[in-house]
Amino acid sequence: MNGWKGKAANGGFGPTGPQKRNVDALIAGLMPRFAPEMWRQAAFLLPLALIPPLPMYFASAGAPVRFDRCLVHNRSRRSHLNQKAAMSRVPISVIVTTFNNARTLPALLESVRWADEVLIVDSFSTDATRSIAEQFGARFEQHKFRGYGPQKQLAMDLAKYDWVLLLDADECVTPELAAEIAMLNDAGFKADGFIIPRHEQLFWTMGHLGVRMNGFLRLFDRRNTAMNDVPVHAAPVSKGTVTRTQHPFVHFGETSIHDKVARVNSYSTGLVGHKSRSNPWLMLFYFPIGFFRSYVLKRGFLDGWAGFINAMVMGFYGFLKVAKSYERTQFETHGMSKMPRGAPEHKPEVGVPK
Repeated sequence: MNGWKGKAANGGFGPTGPQKRNVDALIAGLMPRFAPEMWRQAAFLLPLALIPPLPMYFASAGAPVRFDRCLVHNRSRRSHLNQKAAMSRVPISVIVTTFNNARTLPALLESVRWADEVLIVDSFSTDATRSIAEQFGARFEQHKFRGYGPQKQLAMDLAKYDWVLLLDADECVTPELAAEIAMLNDAGFKADGFIIPRHEQLFWTMGHLGVRMNGFLRLFDRRNTAMNDVPVHAAPVSKGTVTRTQHPFVHFGETSIHDKVARVNSYSTGLVGHKSRSNPWLMLFYFPIGFFRSYVLKRGFLDGWAGFINAMVMGFYGFLKVAKSYERTQFETHGMSKMPRGAPEHKPEVGVPK
């Protein structure tokens, strides 16, 4: 799959791949030259972390922002979609990989009743995931977990139909997106893939609709698409034409600050070794850059205190990726030589968390 090139799941936002490595190298190269200026730059960025969030103004100016129409509640609407599916439209398989997702799976399955096939590839869940899938009439397959990318690729290969809608178990399709997909299908799918914006749960609230949403390649023709080999953030990549949908899907992933911090801790561990970020000078910049990107460039300030907390965690995530990479190089270089004689053997945890 390394040879595949095309539009990836992040929607093309920001530098990736070789471009990202060039940016890292440029920053690292400038560090020794501008080291005396680092504190001046840090002093400039520090107030951003101290600015009180502005949600009280934006969120309270007019009606509160709500997004509570995730499921296809209206039976007549679902019937209308099924009638369209019975026409000369391309059949669509919804594919989902699961492991102990009984809490979120019902919302997802309820939102995709219109699909021609719902395929669940499960990694031997021990909760009620299987029984829930069977209640909704989903096709249920169990396979040993192979890693994020390979498991999703397996689901793509097992799907009955060539057009696939890829979802995670904590996501769901809005009625508006379902209607848009039907409309695109009726028009004959003018592209090989569609990047769909994702509306995020943010701890105790849903994200403000004015926040810049990340886009992900989720609806595509599998004949022109394959999963890349990026650990943790594996994503489908299309070698054909890709465009965007107007309506988003919903992600109920960031349920608490505890869960968010635990997730970025695991993700940053899984990314160790994927990219070289071992220059310690980068640690001074990745936190403020990550915070600025989330809070200002992506308009996270619209989410109030929730957006402020999220931006701080995202800055910490950038810091962790560099810090853990640097930690690994230190262990590889020095081993246990800097520890007292007889100290217990220790190595940094490296690998993709399950």
